[in-house]
Amino acid sequence: MIGYWVASGDFKWWYQSLDYMKRQGKEKQIVWAVTEDVGKRAKEIKNDDIVAFWAREPVMAIIGFGRVNKVAPQRNYPIFSGDEESLEKSGKVYSPFTIEMEILWLGPPYPWLCRERNKWIHPGHTQAGLNRVVEPKHIEKFKQLFNLTTAYQELLDRL
Repeated sequence: MIGYWVASGDFKWWYQSLDYMKRQGKEKQIVWAVTEDVGKRAKEIKNDDIVAFWAREPVMAIIGFGRVNKVAPQRNYPIFSGDEESLEKSGKVYSPFTIEMEILWLGPPYPWLCRERNKWIHPGHTQAGLNRVVEPKHIEKFKQLFNLTTAYQELLDRL
């Protein structure tokens, strides 16, 4: 059964994760990494789960969706600013629990689409990093949001 998740972070971290994957030659993918504590909460995430990308700063909105294609609980290579310094000081990165995702939809930070939809699924119950959507009413809203967003993307692709 597919799981539904919300990954939250500042817009600059989303940008850095996209930039890292582009440098790896993976244009249609994004990576997200969280601390070991958050990774323990997220240990149930698996391939094919759907993740909403929630930006907290400077905009509070869903800025994209992805499908998990790799889970790596013990990353030891730099992705984000500060990772190299952390590796030098302690021998490990600050956020080692890493997931790679195929990008299903990625929008600009201020689209009307996200503003309208984040009324439907507002992850106010989330903690930093990565959180599972478990309440049935939120899962239904998540599915509806995902289906409408991908339908919108299909329309754009036809233009």
